[in-house]
Amino acid sequence: MDQIVDLDEADQGSTYRQQPFAEDALLPLTDFISRLPGVKPRKTRTLIMDGDLLSKDERRDIFLRSDSMYDTVYVVGPDAAAAILKAYRAGVLPMDRGEVVQETPLADQYLENADVLRAQIAERRRKHAAVNDISLVEERDFLDNRLLDRIFWKHAGKGEATLTLAGIDVTKSLRGYPTNSGKNTDYEVSFHWIGSDGQRRTSGTGKPSAAFNRRNDADRNWGLHE
Repeated sequence: MDQIVDLDEADQGSTYRQQPFAEDALLPLTDFISRLPGVKPRKTRTLIMDGDLLSKDERRDIFLRSDSMYDTVYVVGPDAAAAILKAYRAGVLPMDRGEVVQETPLADQYLENADVLRAQIAERRRKHAAVNDISLVEERDFLDNRLLDRIFWKHAGKGEATLTLAGIDVTKSLRGYPTNSGKNTDYEVSFHWIGSDGQRRTSGTGKPSAAFNRRNDADRNWGLHE
């Protein structure tokens, strides 16, 4: 019988461990501004976001940290960061009274990783485009349950289904757990496939909180409305 390998137990050298782009490499815009000594942070941010300090391409290098509708944090890529730093050194950013342009070792340090940051941005944009164009999906994307779920919703609807991604058949499974009131159901989402290494693999969101309530426990499931 084939062994089912959970992603957390995958070999260090496998496809599923090759994640060269750290998700926290990109700085929030406010954090980058804080690395510029003496500037007025709010006025500087307003000038960057609403003024004509940056070109259209440079402005595109500032974007929301995630696709979540609840995330309002903007991160700054190296091209926009370099333009902001240039403006700081030219003395065109709003400064606190009595402050002057100084050395910027922390901002310089961020820009030293420009190539890594550009690679991460390209990877994020590939993933974003892959939701609509599944030919862009790579096997390592199977680590990203949220991305997989968005892809399945887009191309197979909300239920269980199988899609061929990166040449591999991936199956989405659902298990429902009703709430104690019985009026709603929370779902555990899991994905299953045979990887390019020949191993059967599975990943998923894990059990929702409703899985541990009384209605879903045979020993405690009494006195509830049916």
